[in-house]
Amino acid sequence: MLLTEIDLSFWSILLLIGMAFFAGYIDAIAGGGGMIQTLALLMVGIPAIQTLATNKIVSISGTTTAVIKYAYAKVINWYLTIACLIPCLIAAGIGAKTVMFFSDSVITLLIIGCIPIAFAVMLFKHSQYQQQYNESKARGKAIALLTPIAFYDGLLGPGTGTYMAIAANKGLNMRFLRATGLAKPLNLATNAGSAIIYIFAGKVLWALAIPMAIASIAGAYLGSHSAIRYGDGFIKMVMLVMLSVMLVVNLIKFFH
Repeated sequence: MLLTEIDLSFWSILLLIGMAFFAGYIDAIAGGGGMIQTLALLMVGIPAIQTLATNKIVSISGTTTAVIKYAYAKVINWYLTIACLIPCLIAAGIGAKTVMFFSDSVITLLIIGCIPIAFAVMLFKHSQYQQQYNESKARGKAIALLTPIAFYDGLLGPGTGTYMAIAANKGLNMRFLRATGLAKPLNLATNAGSAIIYIFAGKVLWALAIPMAIASIAGAYLGSHSAIRYGDGFIKMVMLVMLSVMLVVNLIKFFH
């Protein structure tokens, strides 16, 4: 489908670009930016499959920027990232194929079900932060924790970066800044796994994806800078807000 086949006003396109900037900023800090972009695209009348495909391309651009920023700040554990990379990429690809078998109502219900679980884990599970890790043990645990979330990204998507960061924070006892640093490159890989499928299927609206991607890059640069500057408390606060917003929006969508 071409963008010319969709009746979009100049103001609608401008809104999408603005939302991509905001989503890039939020996503670089706490994840969840993909949900903002998805809702914006659907709101202006983009069909669901083109929305998912275009959102993936935009998300990749913003996440790549965040990864570069976090890498420069040396908060990424590359040993664990590389260990989880291939399993997460494969899981996301399988998830993207599996989603074809679910109805919209089931997908929405699954998304809603995940949010309060993540919220509860984040609030009530105490983390004993570690500076040093037994790398071999941490590798196996990281793969076990993060690969199912990568499958979720391909299957459903919203909140993947947030869930990965929470899993690393609570399961691997990483501080939120380093947990986000681990989540970002893996989220990039899972987005890539799904995006490849959408690109070959010809579902991406490139005329929208490119300007939105540029806006997302700018937002992600500022967002990652804020996360690095203000640290764990700021990241946790933004994550809790995003989880709350995701829950409310998806409940409204489900019962509408």
